[in-house]
Amino acid sequence: MGDLTRNSTLPDSAEKTDFYNLVDTATVTTVGGETASNVADAVSKKHTQNTDQYLDYGGSNQVSVADVKDAVDKKHTQNTDHIIKDADSDTYLDVEETSDADTIVGKVKGVEAFRIHNNGIVDLPKQSKLKAYLNSNITISDSTDTVVKFDNIVTDTQNEYDSSTGKFTATKHGFYFVSLRFTYYPSSSGIIEAKIHKNGVSECLTKQTNHNTDYEVVEASTWVELNDGDYLEFIARQTSGGNLNILGLNNAQGTNVRVIKVA
Repeated sequence: MGDLTRNSTLPDSAEKTDFYNLVDTATVTTVGGETASNVADAVSKKHTQNTDQYLDYGGSNQVSVADVKDAVDKKHTQNTDHIIKDADSDTYLDVEETSDADTIVGKVKGVEAFRIHNNGIVDLPKQSKLKAYLNSNITISDSTDTVVKFDNIVTDTQNEYDSSTGKFTATKHGFYFVSLRFTYYPSSSGIIEAKIHKNGVSECLTKQTNHNTDYEVVEASTWVELNDGDYLEFIARQTSGGNLNILGLNNAQGTNVRVIKVA
């Protein structure tokens, strides 16, 4: 029959009927420049509203319509998207907290965990750290290991120090720097010691001889690797032949301890 085009002119009245009868019985080879087989294929693959659920159904690139819609809903908008967040939006990474701030802020469960400033300095406000002083004097018996229990907690970001037991218990694995200072009332004989124990075993020991001055200071410092649940204790020992007091000044000049997670 040839080609049917959009611009074909149909005859009037009775001649139309003859034409349509001819179309019904004729073989249409092309429609609008497309082969009849291509037209039939397109019709067979047409979209049916509320029934088609996949693209490339059965093919290697099959994807559901719901997934496509979800991807479009979450699409990136250039120069406007600056936050990567979890499903409930309380944990996220923000690279543009305020206009042109050039800082990166990370929050976990709504609490700021880190901040990278535009000069490269990194703040870790929730990083594990402890600073504690001894407020009241305590007595150390001769030749006896005594756990010093600091009674004034200045900083303890993760609540890892228990003043009732004198233990610092690590929440997370890492490397910790520890600094310890004991201020003893003096004696004319023996030695005084400051020891840092990990899980009951000595990690660091500093000792010195009594000089019978106004007071004697002994300090110990080290870094130590701690796993989750490992604990530190801060031990005093002296061999004067009698009791000695450790001075509680409630400041950096007296007896104090500092712990910070560095990695």
